[in-house]
Amino acid sequence: MIRKLTEKIGGGWLFLISVCLLYVIIGLFDFQMVRAGLLSFSGLLLKILPILVTVFGLLFLSNLLIQADTISRFLGRGSKSGGWIVGKFGGNIIGALKERGIQAREMTGTAKEAVVKRQES
Repeated sequence: MIRKLTEKIGGGWLFLISVCLLYVIIGLFDFQMVRAGLLSFSGLLLKILPILVTVFGLLFLSNLLIQADTISRFLGRGSKSGGWIVGKFGGNIIGALKERGIQAREMTGTAKEAVVKRQES
């Protein structure tokens, strides 16, 4: 039954509905706890909202301004020195972030590989 519901609605929506129902059930017994949780969530959302808007805005603009063939030309198989420059720039950024305290376990596998390759050279 849960599998059919997940296929019909989607896992993300099902999770959201279950969390909301959990908040309602807990709110019936301890409203102050639910209120404190919602206030904490809204405070966190207000802190990260400018970052989210900036990131999604940059993604939107890059999607409008940069064509897919341009990206594949710089990062595809035939990119030659352009791909190397982009890779080196990305590796330098990841290395700088690591020096500022980002742990390797917080990076993705590809980023870890880039940092390891950068450190070996």
